[in-house]
Amino acid sequence: MSKLLVSGCSYTDDYWTSPNTNSRPAFDKTRRITGFPVWSDFFDADVTNLGKSGLGNDYILNSIVDRLAIEKFDCVIAMWSEFTRVDWEFDESEYSYERLPWTVVSGTGDRSPNLPTDFEGTIIYRKPFKYELFVNKALRTFYIFQQIMENMNIPYLQVVGCRCMPPALNYALAKFVSNSPIVDKINPEHFLGWPIFPDIGGWCIDDRLDELDPSRTELRIGGGDNHPNKEGHEHIFDIITRESKDEIWKSMG
Repeated sequence: MSKLLVSGCSYTDDYWTSPNTNSRPAFDKTRRITGFPVWSDFFDADVTNLGKSGLGNDYILNSIVDRLAIEKFDCVIAMWSEFTRVDWEFDESEYSYERLPWTVVSGTGDRSPNLPTDFEGTIIYRKPFKYELFVNKALRTFYIFQQIMENMNIPYLQVVGCRCMPPALNYALAKFVSNSPIVDKINPEHFLGWPIFPDIGGWCIDDRLDELDPSRTELRIGGGDNHPNKEGHEHIFDIITRESKDEIWKSMG
């Protein structure tokens, strides 16, 4: 059986959905355990799921690299998150998130993000963050991940899960992406929905789910929670296996 490594944010994290609560740490008794599988569970593979709710692309890339340094896998899927999330790694004895030494702050356009109150040190950069810088950082992350996977000769897929930037900015950011020197270096055979933004022919998982369920009533948890429900995760799995060109993903479906 193939060994599959996946990482992502809440669109990948099985903490919220897994029926196997015995192995889950009881950090917060109010957390929702709804008891349904996530998209990676549908693969016929030995799956290691590193997805963590609320975290961003820094965590996703680094969690994959850290795991590949100590364990061999046959294939890897990175489901990227919102570009404005900035992850910070802490000493595990001082700070932990879901038993991992990571926390996240979110950029909000022209306002600098608020840092955790337990952060010791100085952030020298005090100027406003701009959306183009978040996009540029994401493009670098995608390219770094691609180069690592190809260097290690590991079959891989990239895909963006939740909508990565405010839809009102799609047109402007699509032009920015089109002009990036990195855009042509990304292998679209291994990046589902590339180049991400609909204005230039791309898509993310949220786009595909909204095409199937425009009212967001059938494939989302509901009640103000737009995370995929069980049927939503089944469709995500179908999207991944249907859109991928490499037969290895279909063989595990």
